[in-house]
Order: sequence, then structure tokens, then C-alpha cells
Amino acid sequence: MEACDKIRQITLGGQSGLTAFLLEEIKRMGASLGFGPEFRYWIIFCGLFGPERNPVKHWREHEPLFLELVRQDGVRGGKQLLQAIILFFTRRHPELGKYAPNFMKLLYDQEFYDEEFIIKWFERKAKLDKTCALYDRKAEKIFRGLIEQFVNWLQ
Repeated sequence: MEACDKIRQITLGGQSGLTAFLLEEIKRMGASLGFGPEFRYWIIFCGLFGPERNPVKHWREHEPLFLELVRQDGVRGGKQLLQAIILFFTRRHPELGKYAPNFMKLLYDQEFYDEEFIIKWFERKAKLDKTCALYDRKAEKIFRGLIEQFVNWLQ
């Protein structure tokens, strides 16, 4: 079973204490499958969201999980999460790309990412983690196109 599918199955169970359970489960997966810490963001994001569970609609119920991961990893974690989001909307589910601007606005409204970070990244004045296995310059270019209207509004 793919790791993302395993996360999806766990969340469908609707158990209480899901955030703590998923944090432990992703730690176990990382140890047994040997993936780097940046893949936690990718696996959890793709496991929680998809065409049947739009991230715009379902983010708030899972935000504490991502807040904890980013808290553990610091600034680098925030960048790696954005890299996972970019890949989600451009590679994994490009059919959901139309929701990317609304999702970024939601993250901005929730103060997950601030205006300065978003604009600097969009204008290529701030870089994501190039050492991260999720880094994809072409996907970033596509994502910038998807969220251009949002960034123009933000400026």
C-alpha cells in the first residue's frame, strides 16, 4: 500500500486524537521505509487531500497537524510544506489547480504564511529548500502561474 493511501485509510476511520496518531504513524513510516523528513509533508498532504477531499474545504480540520510538523522543523519545514503543496497542485492533482489561489489565500488568512514570504517567493527573491527531494523548479513556475491573481491581490 502506498504511504499516501495508508494515511487516507487512517483518516477515513475518523478516530479521535488523529493529529497525534498521524504524527506517530508518519514517524514509523519514515523509519521503516527510509524516507527523509521532507516526505512527511508530501505523504500527509496527499493522504489527507485529493479530488474527493478538497484542501480548501478540509484544511482547517488538519491544520494542527501541519502546524506541529512545521513547529518541529522550523523555517525549513514551512518551505518544505510549500514544496509539497506545489507538487500536489501541479503534479499529483493538476485538475485541482484552479483551487490553488483560494488555498494560498486560506493559508494567508490563517497566518500560516505571511505576505512577505509569499511575495518574496513569488518574485523569486526567496528560495525554497533546494536540497529537499521535493524541490521542482518547473513545478514552482507552474504554481506561480496558478496563484498569480492571488499574489497580485496581495500586493
